This record gives sequence, C-alpha cells and structure tokens, in this order.
Amino acid sequence: LDLGIVGGDMYEELVDCDPNVLVLHEALNFGQCKLALGVPMGGKFANISTLDELRSMPDWTPDTPLRVVTGYHNIAKRFFEDKGFKHVVLLSADGALEAAPAMGSADIILDLVSTGVTL
Repeated sequence: LDLGIVGGDMYEELVDCDPNVLVLHEALNFGQCKLALGVPMGGKFANISTLDELRSMPDWTPDTPLRVVTGYHNIAKRFFEDKGFKHVVLLSADGALEAAPAMGSADIILDLVSTGVTL
C-alpha cells in the first residue's frame, strides 16, 4: 500500500502511531468530528459534571466496573488509563451507541460526534 486516507481516529485506533508514518493533510477539509464521552444526565449521574467526579464515584469496583460502550477500544483504554480510572470495562455495539445507557447495557459511551444532536 502506497497511500491510504483515513480519519485520525481510525489511524490512532488501528496503528502503532509511528510519527514517521502519519501525515496530516488538512486541505482535504475532513475532521469535523470529535471523540466524546456521553454520560447520562440523570440517575446516579445527575450531579456528575467532570471526569474527576466520574472517576471518583464509589460505584466503580472490580465487581461493578464503569461499563463504556465504544468502537474505539484502544483509544478508550489509553484514555481511561491516562485519566486514572481503575475499574473500567469496554463493551462493543453495532451502531446506536447512544441507546446503550438507556437500555442498561452500558453506563456511558465513547463515540464520534459531529453535531452532538444524538448525544
């Protein structure tokens, strides 16, 4: 393969981020999305507004870890480790990740957002 065009999120998720390989070319005018955490606004999260508050919740134990649904497991693993989260399990889902907390299959989501309408 001589050339490939992918989003930075996919590159970071799938490749060993060798800085000698990655070339960002902004003239393509892509990259309007952000990777974001989606945290429910009610229930046990009603008073949570920062990562520190989320990390410090007593709910997260080895037996009941924070359940994060995402398609970006490598990025999520690094993120939560870097932020000092101790008890996290990463889950996968096919589309409509934003529905997972309401269905009870995850606590929060980590996904790409462009407009924020679905979150």
